[in-house]
Amino acid sequence: MNKFKSKYLKQEWNVPFFVKLDPNYENLFEREKEILKNEEGKFGVRTEGSDSAVEYSYDTFFEAYYNIETYLSNDTIIWSVELGKEVFKDDEELLTSGTYFKKSGEDSYSMFFSSNGDSNIEMLESDYQDWLGMNSKLTVDSFNSENFYAVYEWISHHPDFWRQKLIAKDKQPRWETDRGAEWIESFPFIKSEEGKDFPPVNPALHEMLWCIESGSHVLKNPHQPDLLYCSTRYVDPEVSGYGETYEEAFLDFAKKYFIKRPWKNEEQV
Repeated sequence: MNKFKSKYLKQEWNVPFFVKLDPNYENLFEREKEILKNEEGKFGVRTEGSDSAVEYSYDTFFEAYYNIETYLSNDTIIWSVELGKEVFKDDEELLTSGTYFKKSGEDSYSMFFSSNGDSNIEMLESDYQDWLGMNSKLTVDSFNSENFYAVYEWISHHPDFWRQKLIAKDKQPRWETDRGAEWIESFPFIKSEEGKDFPPVNPALHEMLWCIESGSHVLKNPHQPDLLYCSTRYVDPEVSGYGETYEEAFLDFAKKYFIKRPWKNEEQV
């Protein structure tokens, strides 16, 4: 757990249940370091929740920024819009919300980010809301070739296929929320009277079909405690999809998943 208590933890975030069950949940809320400038033109850093006086010990904004980035990599760096416009005034036309660019070469720019300590959980909440919007537009009749792209995106962003990766102790968990379709296993097989036949004796004399197999991520695996949270998944035979083409198999898989595994934002026992 973090050594600080973020002011954002008390807020009720609308995210999938398993995000809040994550042992690394608190690490989503980074501690904030704010860069300030005094009247003498010196720069200092203020820590969220600290009552200590700010020491203005840096001659430039970038000295303060790189010191935080180098030695306090688990902290969020923020600064005011006014300070951002002053520091990046030469590149003002490139400014976007929370993202700043500084020319570092003839045709290259360096990027600097100003984001609050709740920005990570905000992104997860936004991704979840986007998926809920997709989900609300689907019915059992939606799973056809005309809607293939929408169905593919629905699977790719489905909370059941969210996963974490590259988690280190006391670091932010990194969630992948848009790559669920990459989890599915797809392969051709030969249909024979007995069912699937591997390998075919004579493929030309048999019908080739496609199969899609997958299942949701695993929240906890007591038999493999060293695995990362939500990093593995299982094959759910009840939703395996089949078709003469990959598209047909994918649509069959997605439709079965929609019917047999309707999403509820609560722990599935």
